[in-house]
Amino acid sequence: APTLAVGATLGGAFGIVAHAMFPGIIGDMQSTSFVLIGMAALLAGVARVPIAAIVIVSELTGNYNLLPPLMFASTIAYLVTSNWTIYEKQVLARVDSPAHREELTIDILENASVRDAMATDVMPVNTKNSVQTVLHLITRYGHIGYPVLADNHLVGIVTFKDAERVPAEDRGEVLVEQVMTSATSLIVTYPDESLEDALRKLVLNDIGRLPVVDRDDQSKLLGIVTKSDIIRLHAQLR
Repeated sequence: APTLAVGATLGGAFGIVAHAMFPGIIGDMQSTSFVLIGMAALLAGVARVPIAAIVIVSELTGNYNLLPPLMFASTIAYLVTSNWTIYEKQVLARVDSPAHREELTIDILENASVRDAMATDVMPVNTKNSVQTVLHLITRYGHIGYPVLADNHLVGIVTFKDAERVPAEDRGEVLVEQVMTSATSLIVTYPDESLEDALRKLVLNDIGRLPVVDRDDQSKLLGIVTKSDIIRLHAQLR
């Protein structure tokens, strides 16, 4: 509102001066049009919204006869002030707005499935591997959780936290099957499940990864999906 009021004042003053200097070209009625043109031009310039400025002023007056001068003045004002705005925190698009980021993030994740983000080149460990072997894999490859297979069936998952609890002197003797989280307690996801649901499972259970299994055979491991995988895909889809 202040921008429109100031623009109207400046436009009106310009119209009065122009009428006084060129009375034969600009009549009394024409000089009042500069009030509206000033409103649109100032709003387009300081807020960097030329199209919105034209629409707002046209809707306020209900008169579209001034569209050509409104478009001309708003475009010139926008170009002149293109590197400056009074709204320093103005974002480029809705996706960049903190107020809308969450709803847009949910929309993106709702329309993407676990299949789109999961890793299929999974490195499993065996129930008979030692805890020391798991720690060696963690150090070498950087993954802090590994699915546990027995006869190609998923029977659990072992993480760095599980292995770390074992005293250092016993890690060569203690087996994975003794410290792993068994399949009966595992929280899993499915290839066709939405990433929104998968992320909710990760957050609510404070875990970093989910085994991806077949819906009809939950002992059949298809892959792994982590928080990092979901974040990476979300960044690509934005």
